[in-house]
Amino acid sequence: MAILAYWKEILGGVIITALGAALVVLHIQLSSADHALASCRAKSIVMGSAIRAQNSSIHSLHAKEAALKKALARAEHQARRIAVVTVTRIEKVKATPIGPSCKDAMGFLRKEAKVIPP
Repeated sequence: MAILAYWKEILGGVIITALGAALVVLHIQLSSADHALASCRAKSIVMGSAIRAQNSSIHSLHAKEAALKKALARAEHQARRIAVVTVTRIEKVKATPIGPSCKDAMGFLRKEAKVIPP
């Protein structure tokens, strides 16, 4: 019964030991959370770098697309111009009277081939 006389000291020791164990568990959890946070920060930096690279690539592609649109517009304009010139030349060939001989026809075609479109 002598042990029961010191029940406050024994209970205090048990409580202190339990609090110590709880502190150790909390310290381990805090260390784990700190490690996870550091890992997330590192991944965030890597992802940010990848996003910046993709954004740069997108801006570059937009610039290339704009240049291609300009080139396409110029090519379409040139194609329309050539179509008009071709139709005009064909109509001129059809409307021009040519002599009855093959020599006359060949002379006319040679002369037309030297004409430079406007």
